[in-house]
Amino acid sequence: MHWDGGVWAKWHHELQRQRAAANTTNPPKLDGDPEEMVGPAEAAKVCGFADSATVSHYVKNPPEAWPTPDNWDEFPTRRRPKWKRWRLWKYVAERKGRGHAGGRPQGRRGLAYPYQGDEWLTLARQAIAANPGATNAELIPQLQEQTEKTYSRPTWNLILKSAREHPEE
Repeated sequence: MHWDGGVWAKWHHELQRQRAAANTTNPPKLDGDPEEMVGPAEAAKVCGFADSATVSHYVKNPPEAWPTPDNWDEFPTRRRPKWKRWRLWKYVAERKGRGHAGGRPQGRRGLAYPYQGDEWLTLARQAIAANPGATNAELIPQLQEQTEKTYSRPTWNLILKSAREHPEE
């Protein structure tokens, strides 16, 4: 079997563009010449990112399947990466997730209240029970002496607040 390279390249680029369009929640910019070299600002538009900060971060710390730059613009003080547009389409089409890099989930899942089940909450409850009229400022030094790791006053204030709001497990 033989394929016309030009016809196949056009077909392949269109396939990558269509797959990229189907695999993102932010509207990517999927028009233009597939072989055109684009810098970080245009790469962000192609990928559907809010701005080029994500692209700059990805150059230094690339996620899985992030394309290496095809070329670099050399300036006296810095280098600017450039990619062929079709390689960015391919990344968008194949990346994991739906246009979101992930990150840490907010808060601890499945807790009825803050610090539920933590040993520090138990210590805070014991300190409050032993000194019912004490303020947080009076209790924090006692609590810090009972733990190996020193926690900040704001952290202890949050633990004590949770202990006062939920005195029993």
